[in-house]
Amino acid sequence: MLDKTHMKLYLQKVEKQDAVEVISILRKSAEWMLSKGIVQRPLDWLDSIESELILSVKSGNFYFPIYHGEPVGVVEVLTAPEKIWKYDSSPSIYLHKLAIKRENAGSGVGVSVIKLLTSWASKNKKRYVRLDCVASNIKLRNYYESNDFKLKGIESNELVELALYEKQTKI
Repeated sequence: MLDKTHMKLYLQKVEKQDAVEVISILRKSAEWMLSKGIVQRPLDWLDSIESELILSVKSGNFYFPIYHGEPVGVVEVLTAPEKIWKYDSSPSIYLHKLAIKRENAGSGVGVSVIKLLTSWASKNKKRYVRLDCVASNIKLRNYYESNDFKLKGIESNELVELALYEKQTKI
């Protein structure tokens, strides 16, 4: 468990050879959520996008939150306008697949990652930090809302309804 009071966390770009670790962290997180009855990342969905995950790692879109030299989770960060957001061209970053290792859950890693990326977005003239989650995942939605994200709408894709959240940066 991390010491919340002295958290010195930073983000490190995932190297190509670490794609297996990214998938492992995402899979373990998904397994835990499913064991609690939370549908956010079904295992069959993760399996179906494994090649996309590997490509995204190779493209430099994944980061490890690092604490005391060790990865404690993973997050994907994209900057291109997205279909679910109707290709809105407002300067934004899009957070995806934020997963914290179970042994670090509740330690503030997720909040620290959000703060680091919000600061990065602001410094890089991005007006918004955006993300989505399964609309029926009320606990996760409450978590994002408690971190100053505002619900912008509910959108359906071919698989599920997604809640779209946005946080304005200080630019």
